[in-house]
Amino acid sequence: MKAVRWVGLVGAVLVCFVLAAMGLAGATQRPLVVAFGADWCMQCAIDEQYYPLVRQRWVNLIVIDADEAPETVKAWGVTKLPTYFLLRQDGTTLKTHDIQDLFK
Repeated sequence: MKAVRWVGLVGAVLVCFVLAAMGLAGATQRPLVVAFGADWCMQCAIDEQYYPLVRQRWVNLIVIDADEAPETVKAWGVTKLPTYFLLRQDGTTLKTHDIQDLFK
């Protein structure tokens, strides 16, 4: 199953969506992954092959195109692509650039 790709969204709107999705994640006892990438990013393209596995392990995978949503990139403090945020039910967040860290 393909990841949901959100493009051109204002950062505040996306943050509200993510918070709502975290409520869903908490209800299902599974975390949420937010991935930032871009079409020109070679590592992002390589990582896309792992998205089905991420979706199996986590309830939601939200993929944000950094070129289409620069306000969101800035709001989340993303400075390097790819960047992944694992939002856990306990309120902790893992920020990583290596998709393999999501499986540890």
